[in-house]
Amino acid sequence: DEHERDDATMRLIDSLEPTRAMIFCRTKSEVDRLAGTLAARGVPTQSFHGDMEQPMRERVLNGFRKGEFQVLVATDVAARGIDVADVSHVFNYHIPYDTDSYVHRVGRTGRAGRKGVAVTLVTPQEYHGLRRIQSKVGSMQYSLIPTHKELKRANQNKLLETLRMQPVDSEAEKFVTTIEEELGLAQAANKMAALLMAKDSITGPDRIGVQGQRLERLQSPPKRRDDKYKPRPFSPGGGKFRKFAPKDSSDKKPFHKGARKPFRKFDSDGTKPAGVKFRKFDAASTIPADVKFGKPKKKKFGKA
Repeated sequence: DEHERDDATMRLIDSLEPTRAMIFCRTKSEVDRLAGTLAARGVPTQSFHGDMEQPMRERVLNGFRKGEFQVLVATDVAARGIDVADVSHVFNYHIPYDTDSYVHRVGRTGRAGRKGVAVTLVTPQEYHGLRRIQSKVGSMQYSLIPTHKELKRANQNKLLETLRMQPVDSEAEKFVTTIEEELGLAQAANKMAALLMAKDSITGPDRIGVQGQRLERLQSPPKRRDDKYKPRPFSPGGGKFRKFAPKDSSDKKPFHKGARKPFRKFDSDGTKPAGVKFRKFDAASTIPADVKFGKPKKKKFGKA
């Protein structure tokens, strides 16, 4: 999820062990925050964005080229045009907005025939956006963030391989003899192993991100609907499609709009039909004596 990005970035740095890495973020504030977080966890890190003065940017870039620190956290705009050789890893803290930005970011590693690794952190909500980029740039490998147990086992295998490849000289043999006399070989070996493994301390929660089954569901194509869900025939009125027999227009009766009843017509000679009564006023346009009206109410005005 979104709140696990810092732990995921740190876990990937611990497991992949980049010699020189670039991490791309979307905003300047995000660059400064992430660089500070990684530095606080013991990773030599510097930030690089447009708000920095030009002399400061040049010093940071020269230090990155010389290997004075391991990780450079930068924005897309600030990193355009810079040329740093031997970048072993590129991390996309967020998925880029478009394919061009993605190509620009991952192009910082694997230059001049060298091998490089590009890693993009993606939440389930961003998965389809990454698939859209994948359709244009080519194949990608999806994997989970390693757990504590998986990372510890990987570190032990690396340590064992380092011991196998380490040459032995006469000074080392003399020191082993001294250790054997003082502690004994078994106790000395245990203490040496504990000392070496303490350097590879693992931070953050045990499990980060989605689990295996959920990743498989995200990677599987969307299921199509069963054949029993067929589209219904089009009907302008909505609902099921029905055929109606045409009605004779002569059956229609005159009516007013709204909820009124059909009106009565007068005869062709202008006389009213039988049964229709109207109240007429007098010829002098005066109101008959038996017709009464209520008195109009006077309006009350407030004082000014």
